[in-house]
Amino acid sequence: MPWKGRCWQGSSAKILPTGDPHTHTFTVKVDLPPAPGLKTGMFGRFQLDKGTSRTILVPETAVIERGELTSVFAVGSDQIARLRWVKVGRRFDNQVEILSGVNVGELVLIDAARGVDGALVNTVETVAKPVKP
Repeated sequence: MPWKGRCWQGSSAKILPTGDPHTHTFTVKVDLPPAPGLKTGMFGRFQLDKGTSRTILVPETAVIERGELTSVFAVGSDQIARLRWVKVGRRFDNQVEILSGVNVGELVLIDAARGVDGALVNTVETVAKPVKP
């Protein structure tokens, strides 16, 4: 096959709304530029660029999970630790994605097991700072 191993850039023209329940695949129709040997209806594989996203990650040790409730100790500008309910998402290695409850730039206790609501906190080291776009 003369086009084996070749790559073309295209755009998705149509995604069929029903997938195959056995293979967990969907049919996607892609518009490609004209090329010798390519014909309408041919089968191929493509790589989909999903893009990137920004998220807040904290160490697993910063998260307290009790039943259905999840929280972290957020440290305010007054250096007081306060228990804050959060919604978590995906887990990456030893980190947990925070979907809501903590804002970019806020400090959280790394070791939540040692946290006490209302306790004064001395900041000794900042582990990570967000990158400004």
